[in-house]
Amino acid sequence: MESPEAIQSKLKTFHGSQALYPCLNPNFVMSEGVHYLTEAAECDWLMDALPPYIGRCGKGLCLLELQQEKGKWRLTITDRNGKLQVSEPIIHCSFPLPGIKLRIEWSELSGNRWVVYLPSES
Repeated sequence: MESPEAIQSKLKTFHGSQALYPCLNPNFVMSEGVHYLTEAAECDWLMDALPPYIGRCGKGLCLLELQQEKGKWRLTITDRNGKLQVSEPIIHCSFPLPGIKLRIEWSELSGNRWVVYLPSES
């Protein structure tokens, strides 16, 4: 696992995405920045956490947030209107950053799949 400082510094360099990478679930792909994040922060589990919840947002745009509050982790997903769709505690988490935001968007251009981006990539 890379250091938190190195990960945060590298995440700032991602703007747009030229390639999409497959997730374990074939209905999801991830951008270059998210691919980097899952490898550098060793958080493939974050992509695995999406499928059970994403249907609550409908086909459109969602925002995922993973954040630590008072030593406890929470995963939230809001829909395009900012309405909270999911708020789940994460019991065991080794995520090295204080938190992360990801955009999840349904895309017909990407083969009718959900695309997971860093906010700076979309």
